[in-house]
Amino acid sequence: AYGVTSTQHDITRMARVNILGTINLFNALATLDTCKRIILPSSALSYAAKKTPRKETDSLDPKSAYSVTSATQEYFARYYATAFHMPVVIMRSFLTYGPFGPPERLIGALMRSLIQKKPIKLSSPKSILDCIYVEDVCEAFMKAATTPHIEGEIFNIGSGKGYTIKEIIARAMNISGISI
Repeated sequence: AYGVTSTQHDITRMARVNILGTINLFNALATLDTCKRIILPSSALSYAAKKTPRKETDSLDPKSAYSVTSATQEYFARYYATAFHMPVVIMRSFLTYGPFGPPERLIGALMRSLIQKKPIKLSSPKSILDCIYVEDVCEAFMKAATTPHIEGEIFNIGSGKGYTIKEIIARAMNISGISI
């Protein structure tokens, strides 16, 4: 995917990588008889904004160029699943963090701020996020790849708990003993 981080903002490249890349992949897979399951990584950013937890049945209402491309990938996946009988499962992940994560995203920026003992710049401390560790996302993908009879399903991947950015920062400061 391209456009996940704030430094990746070329919309034409987003469309080429995310949408056309997905179409090219599905076109290649449509020629194979051995494809057992296609797991499409998607983003919870495509959901409409609301204050309650998101459900897989909630409507999509993307508000950024990246989330538009993510939603478009899903629509093409559904098209290929129907038109070519491809075994697609869509996995919408919430804020994934862990080793090798983009340093400009919240958790990476927060860790850098703590290490450097410098304040962190926030968009809004009241924003609520559902954070999930990358290994848990990988485990969910493995389950989606091996669970029988789930073709055509959509699954949210998250912790199921929302925390404000202010709460996440307070917890990190408490654990590290560093105030920023």
